[in-house]
Amino acid sequence: MNFLEEKTKLHELVDTFAILADEMKLHEQAQLFTEHGILESHSADGQVFTFQGREKIEKSCTDFMNLFEIHFHNNGQAVFEIQDENHATGTAYNITVLIGENENHENIMTTNGIVYHDQYQKINGQWFISKRESNFLWTKSEKYGE
Repeated sequence: MNFLEEKTKLHELVDTFAILADEMKLHEQAQLFTEHGILESHSADGQVFTFQGREKIEKSCTDFMNLFEIHFHNNGQAVFEIQDENHATGTAYNITVLIGENENHENIMTTNGIVYHDQYQKINGQWFISKRESNFLWTKSEKYGE
């Protein structure tokens, strides 16, 4: 097994997840999870939301992303550990900038600092996310365009 090649594939998986979010291709994004994959979201205020299976993951991401008109995900550093031919783990950092209208019709920009703790599984030669723990470490909201 070529560890460098496998880590590159995992990095591409994490980057593709972010790009599909920005493009609002949330059905395709959900397909990056295993069939029974888990998305666990930890908010900055301590709330935890868990979604299992591609359909529920897609719905949760769609419901959230539809709150905003502009989406921008920027991945930073990421490290991956290959456990065996078909299993790996990873930690990836991400900054998101989301802009949408609030109830007062003001444009609000919400910036999030997120750390993903992932588990990956290779199926038929392709890496998938089997579990993603999204940790929203901080969130900042402010008026946009003034």
